[in-house]
Amino acid sequence: MKPRHQATNANRIASQDESAAAEKFQEDLMQSQEAESHHLGRIFRTNDVLDQELEYVSDGIDDSGNEYELYLGQISRSPIVKSMRTGKCYLLPWSDLINLAEGAGINE
Repeated sequence: MKPRHQATNANRIASQDESAAAEKFQEDLMQSQEAESHHLGRIFRTNDVLDQELEYVSDGIDDSGNEYELYLGQISRSPIVKSMRTGKCYLLPWSDLINLAEGAGINE
């Protein structure tokens, strides 16, 4: 895949550091998924580096007035919901999303 633009050396180094942090985050999620396979998705808190790895999609408010933002992980492309009240995020790995879809009858 070709990059959209040329980065400076400083940008490349910063990008590599952010990518390493994001990869570590993904590894931690996979390990927690294996340890807690009976739960769908994962709750986590973001930080400045991880916030940069989130691609904004939309936002909304539930019936109780809680505000949320929907993101896609730039690396995993998994859907992520962020609570604006708590700052916590909920990530639903594609494998869990597919299991939910299959349970709802997507292949019937």
